[in-house]
Amino acid sequence: MEVRARLVGRARGLTAIELITTVAVAIVLVSVGIPGMRGMLTRQEVVAAVTDVVTHVQLARITAVTNGQRVVLCPTTDGALCDDTVEWAGGFMVFEDRNGDRERGDDEPLLRRSRPDLSGVRITTSAGRRKIVYQPEGTAGGTNATFRICPTSERTPGRAVVISNAGRPRVTEKEDDGKPIRCT
Repeated sequence: MEVRARLVGRARGLTAIELITTVAVAIVLVSVGIPGMRGMLTRQEVVAAVTDVVTHVQLARITAVTNGQRVVLCPTTDGALCDDTVEWAGGFMVFEDRNGDRERGDDEPLLRRSRPDLSGVRITTSAGRRKIVYQPEGTAGGTNATFRICPTSERTPGRAVVISNAGRPRVTEKEDDGKPIRCT
């Protein structure tokens, strides 16, 4: 009983030195972990943008074949008209081009519009490909189109979605020469 009495009377808690040491260790661990977390979030934004582009490309191709109509994929900020730019991060849309003018008219159905909320990602296409037009047989004539999806602030490598003349998209992390995607 005498031992028990000594333990009960003894105060349990942290000393100031133990508390300061614990807080210092926690600060070091958090400061080491934050850059890694930021990089992970940036990589996730790139992956989300790649998925969004591929989904819209596949929708355009499948719709062109299924409906026997030309289908256009183009950048847009307002969701009504195609923008004449290679910058796609502001959003893009897919629509049936029934009259073949590569512009959306009031009578041409809007199939889908994307407004990516990815402020940390830049999406650009090849210089000559401001619109992707799928023909009724599922081809995307012209030259191969390359969407470069790159982070705006981090040194995280970018990815690319390459659309062949046959209309098939593929995702890659390398340029044709085997080097990482150039995000300049």
